[in-house]
Amino acid sequence: NDERKLLLIHELTHVWQGQHLVPFMLNSGAHQTLSAINNGGDVASAYSYTVGKSWGQYNVEQQASIVEHWFMPANLCFQNGPCGGGMKTTDSRYRYIRDNIRKNKTN
Repeated sequence: NDERKLLLIHELTHVWQGQHLVPFMLNSGAHQTLSAINNGGDVASAYSYTVGKSWGQYNVEQQASIVEHWFMPANLCFQNGPCGGGMKTTDSRYRYIRDNIRKNKTN
């Protein structure tokens, strides 16, 4: 189903990050943990993002969410969240796929 496919894409992005960004992943993970502690256990902010920043300005969960949402079917939307990009080159998240993921560029 779509949910499992999207989870796979999200987790495969973490594999890509692990191959290219080990220090960044450790730092980002520590920052996210502290942020969750300070927010009473709320981890949702670790996943939310606004398109437009450079790839390196997003934490590991935001990066994985961007890739996941780009792959997500265009007719699928999260409750109070983004809709899928349908893997379209016209989607605003495509620039990160083209310029970072496909080129192995980490920032």
